[in-house]
Amino acid sequence: SLSRRQVTTDNLDITRISDRLLVTSRCWPSDYISSNERSINNLEDLAKFLNSKYRDKYLIWNIGTPESVVSPLPFNNRRIIPFSLPKSQHFSLKTLFHLCHSMLGWLQLSPENVVLIQCNNGWNRSGLMVSCLLKFCGAVDSTFDAMNLFQSRRLKTKSITIDMSDSMS
Repeated sequence: SLSRRQVTTDNLDITRISDRLLVTSRCWPSDYISSNERSINNLEDLAKFLNSKYRDKYLIWNIGTPESVVSPLPFNNRRIIPFSLPKSQHFSLKTLFHLCHSMLGWLQLSPENVVLIQCNNGWNRSGLMVSCLLKFCGAVDSTFDAMNLFQSRRLKTKSITIDMSDSMS
């Protein structure tokens, strides 16, 4: 039973970028997840973890595709802010700034508040958003530093290597 099973970050696809910034992939109800889909979180497990660890001090920014939007029911007080776009579309700079402002505003309301950024795989859109937020907040000196931090925490690799030789010729 879910209520008896202890839920930790070991059971979830969730990464702590900083004390107040988390990243995760999409969530589905437990009856939808097959055993080999480890990058997909169990909706109830994620809600149980967040509700017990952060209570009313977290908000989830869902920036995945419309298919990744989850039911707010298991999360305390409907703590999900949907900003989904179809796969073929990208966030405009204006939208990225709005997202950064809303996340920073939430963080500034209380030193205990936590931001959780969620997209389909927890890498692509989340990586962009984490990098933008870290630079926007002044937590890093450059966007390159922000991307390296995201990659080292979320993807467990040392740094980003960009080979521009083909594009420069």
